[in-house]
Order: sequence, then structure tokens, then C-alpha cells
Amino acid sequence: MFQRAAQIQRQVQRAAQVQRAAQVQRAAQVQRAAQVQRAAQVQRAAQVQRAAQVQRAAQVQRAAQVQRAAQVQRAAQVQRAAQVQKAAQVQRAAQVQRAAQVQKAAQVQRAAQVQKAAQVQRAAQVQRAAQVQRAAQVQRDVKDKVA
Repeated sequence: MFQRAAQIQRQVQRAAQVQRAAQVQRAAQVQRAAQVQRAAQVQRAAQVQRAAQVQRAAQVQRAAQVQRAAQVQRAAQVQRAAQVQKAAQVQRAAQVQRAAQVQKAAQVQRAAQVQKAAQVQRAAQVQRAAQVQRAAQVQRDVKDKVA
């Protein structure tokens, strides 16, 4: 009778140990699964964060390149505009200079023509006066001879 009771007690104890071992194993598996899940979530979050940083860096880089390209284009346009303006100023200055030279040449030519005309007129007056004087002298000579 005692033997049977001892045997039952041993079986109950063994069943409790098995149950306890199963519970411990289950708890360990649950804990391990939770750790694995947590590690996967952390890894996923880190990957998402890294991808977002890479994307942001790429956007910043692209924006900087676009801005640099726009600045270069603007600088080139300003330079081109300045060159065009300078060329126009040089052309205008050359035209003004040419016009002034033409005007000066015309004035010089006109002055020379006026001077020449005055000289011709003076020479004609001198010649006429000489002829008149000569004619008067001849007339006087003729009167003197007649007298």
C-alpha cells in the first residue's frame, strides 16, 4: 500500500517536473521569439532611418547641384550681357568718332574752299585794279603825247 502511494507520489512529482520543464521551455521560446522580433524591428527601423538619410542627402545634393547650375547660368548670362553692352559702347564710340572725323574733314574742306575763293577773288580784284591803273596810265601817256 505504501509502495503504491510512493509510486503515485513519484509519478505526480515526475509529471510536475515535466510540466515545469515544459513551462520553462515554453517561456524560454516565447522570450527568444520576442527578442528575435525586437531585434528584427530594431534592424528594420535602422534600415528605414538609413534609407531616409540617404534619400535626404541625395535630395540636398541634387538641390545644391541645381542651385550651382542656376548660378553658373546666371553668371554666364550676366557676362554675355556685359560683353554685348561693351561691344555696343565700343561700336557707338567708333561711330561718334567717325562722324566727328567726317564733320571735321568737311569743315576743313569748306574752310579751304572759302579761303581759295577769297584768294581767287582778291587776285581778280588786284588784277582788275592793275588793269584799270594800266589803262589810266596809257590814257595819261596818250594825253601827254597829244598835248
